Amino acid sequence: MADYIRNERNVLDRLHHPGIAQLQFTFQDAESLYIGLEHCPNGELYEQLQARGPLPLRDAVQYAAEIVDILAYLRCVHVLLSPLALLLSSASHGTICVVVLK
Repeated sequence: MADYIRNERNVLDRLHHPGIAQLQFTFQDAESLYIGLEHCPNGELYEQLQARGPLPLRDAVQYAAEIVDILAYLRCVHVLLSPLALLLSSASHGTICVVVLK
C-alpha cells in the first residue's frame, strides 16, 4: 500500500470532530484500499449550489463559520477545500471530507 494512502487512513482514524466525516471502516484487496466514511445523505455542497444557485447570506455565513471551526481543529493538516469536498450531513450543516495532501 502506498505510504500516502496509509498516511491518509491513519489521519482520518485520528480525527474526531462533529464537522468531519468519520472513518467507518477500511479494507483492501490485491489492487485497492477502500475507505468508508460516515454517510452524508445530502451530497456535495457543489450539487446544492448547482441546484439552488447562490446561498442566502445566512447559510453562507453558517457554512463559513463551520469551515473555520474545522480548519482551526485541523491546524496543520492540509485539506482539499472546495464545494466538491464539502459533504452535507443535513440540510443546515456541512461535514467536510478531509483529504490529506503529501
